[in-house]
Amino acid sequence: MTTMTIAAQNIAAEAKSWQRKTFAQRLEYIGVGVGYYHPAVFDVQESGGGVLYLPRLDTELKRHGLRRAPRGGRWRHIYYNPDLVQLHSSGLMGLNTLRTKHAAWIDFTYRPTGDRFFNTSVHLSQGGEEKAQTRYREAETLLRKTARLNTGKFPEIHGGDFNSHGKVGRVVFEPRHYVDALEAADTTKHKGYNTYNGRSTITPRPSTQLMHGEHDDHFYVSAALKNLVAHWSQFPTVRASDHNLIAVKVRLDRAEAKPESRVWR
Repeated sequence: MTTMTIAAQNIAAEAKSWQRKTFAQRLEYIGVGVGYYHPAVFDVQESGGGVLYLPRLDTELKRHGLRRAPRGGRWRHIYYNPDLVQLHSSGLMGLNTLRTKHAAWIDFTYRPTGDRFFNTSVHLSQGGEEKAQTRYREAETLLRKTARLNTGKFPEIHGGDFNSHGKVGRVVFEPRHYVDALEAADTTKHKGYNTYNGRSTITPRPSTQLMHGEHDDHFYVSAALKNLVAHWSQFPTVRASDHNLIAVKVRLDRAEAKPESRVWR
């Protein structure tokens, strides 16, 4: 079985809260997580700016065979393994009129099978229910702009920090026939850890951490991939960030098919 692994993480580069440690400490464990999963693509949010953060992240991820796709920005970037991924184009899309929220995107072919995909690294507005409508509008903009950029209508994988425990999915993605990869996966690992304030302790402190799978971080995938999500996994540590790395494996069983017969529906 041929599978493609995509990972995502809000690395909170400039965060100073107690559980996030220093950037140097987080960077070490970001590398540990990436080294564990060996993703073909890594969607990153809150990557920080200037010489203190992004260049050091580039160096760490280069150790694991990843390079940063061009034209990302605003703390949203996508890294890819050039041995596994042929990059066709990449960039950054604004998600609101004030241009304070963005998503990085790439159009790529997975080299081992020749299958082509459109992927985004997403970060929606933070806040409680008072921000729900704002997130819905941002998600709708994401899908609308993706439709314009993804002219070949290749399967989409939207990964990142949606700042929502699933309502964005139910309100925006599901009516448009996208699915949460966690719900579609054949198997899962560590899904009981929340990707926001997820902890590896046995007894969580209710004031600082949540468990039982209330995830802020998601992968939403096109309907064409609904039955091809082989696995959803989380790397359960907050030493990298209070958003844990999540990863999905997409099954590409048609590797032996002729290129002209690999039609996504």
